[in-house]
Amino acid sequence: MPRLKRTELALVTGSIVLSLCGIELVTRLHDHKLTTWTNFVRDAYVEMARPKTPEHVYDPELGWRSRPGYSEAGQHVDERGLRVSGPLPSPLRGGPILLAGDSNTFGNEVNDEETWAAHLQTLTGRPVFNAGVAAYGFDQSVLRAEIEAKATHPANIVVGLIAHDLARMEASRLWGANRPYFDIVDGKAVLRNVPVPGAPLPDRPMPWPQRILGYSYFIDFMIRRVNRGAPWYGETIIANPRGTGDRIACLLMARLRALQDSTGARVLLVAQYDAEAWHSQKDADERRQVLAPIVACAREHGLQALDSFDAIAAYKGPGGPASLYLEHHMNDAGNRLFAELVANTLAEASPAR
Repeated sequence: MPRLKRTELALVTGSIVLSLCGIELVTRLHDHKLTTWTNFVRDAYVEMARPKTPEHVYDPELGWRSRPGYSEAGQHVDERGLRVSGPLPSPLRGGPILLAGDSNTFGNEVNDEETWAAHLQTLTGRPVFNAGVAAYGFDQSVLRAEIEAKATHPANIVVGLIAHDLARMEASRLWGANRPYFDIVDGKAVLRNVPVPGAPLPDRPMPWPQRILGYSYFIDFMIRRVNRGAPWYGETIIANPRGTGDRIACLLMARLRALQDSTGARVLLVAQYDAEAWHSQKDADERRQVLAPIVACAREHGLQALDSFDAIAAYKGPGGPASLYLEHHMNDAGNRLFAELVANTLAEASPAR
């Protein structure tokens, strides 16, 4: 094929540039952004530097945690930063139970008395300390369990996780918030990024593509539309290759076993499933394939483990398993069912060895 002459190359390049400029102009006109000439990446940097959601505070060991004393309609956090599980049973029928996990453990979308922590407290007659925090990876849940066990002196420790918690472990920054993470060194999980840096600075340097193309509203529009904005805006920084989270999770079972041995509290790992697991058989199978090896790792380390999938899948109420959820998290009925599973499993547990 003959090489393009300089004139032809210039015409092709000019046509491409003019087309992109036309697309940019049309997109701006359509969304009334014709006079908004800003660098959208820099705007994202500024937004990330602002305080996060009001229910969370910065934590140098964990990245973030629930704000002590936070209160809104139906959701309350005590002065220690634990989700309120309702009034203590009377009389008490055993030692405390400590819960750690993500938003599924915290109880997003439901009131205090509708969380599975609250139902577990009622079913067991034992104090339940809910240390779940929204958006935690499994690594943060393990670290939180270690910290809170020193303060609560539990008889049992329950650590929950969903499949996506493993992918979260591969990031040093997630959704604009810096977090601790683990590397694998000589077959062991080594903690990094602690103390966790505060919010990223709004005036930090930008890579050259963002410095130039960050002014394009069309690029900003398309990236956000396909939900691939996190790396472009620096909202997420990946620290480990994809799939590393699964391996790290298994290695962290050694920390949970050490926690069990040092406290005498029996550790129970519970595999949970979000609402999306019940959208299709494919979604369900993918999550089971991710969580099954983690459950097996827990058992190999002498920990108790519960995979809740079969019990939830067997639910025969109107609407089936999907009816046990709100938008993303379990509703009151789902949390009650899950609490029953946990309570029955705890009742079967032998003392920690």
